[in-house]
Amino acid sequence: MLSSLARYGLIGAVGTAAHYATMALMLLFGVAGLPSTLAGGALGAWVNYLLLRKAYGAEPGSHRRTGPRFILTATLSWVLNGLLFGLLHVSLGVPAWPAQFLVTLLVFSLGFVLNHFWTFGAER
Repeated sequence: MLSSLARYGLIGAVGTAAHYATMALMLLFGVAGLPSTLAGGALGAWVNYLLLRKAYGAEPGSHRRTGPRFILTATLSWVLNGLLFGLLHVSLGVPAWPAQFLVTLLVFSLGFVLNHFWTFGAER
């Protein structure tokens, strides 16, 4: 389990980097925090799916099973990211980056559990 968590963490770091880079660029150009994190989260999810499939040794035809499961998990994570970020940043006035860091920690944990045991569970 620890090696799976470490592998997931490394892959998640790449997806998070894509998320944060997108968010930073959008914030730099004056886009508000919530749409910036939502756009970044969508890109980060796509990056994670491609890397997680490879890490879990998914068969080429298994997109039919893992694809919908990952989409559901990623959508849940994306919505949770938006809701929590909105609560912290928009409603409570927490600056964008501290809010996003806190949200990332929570969403990462949920994503690991769902992807490890459900999305890619049968791939192992």
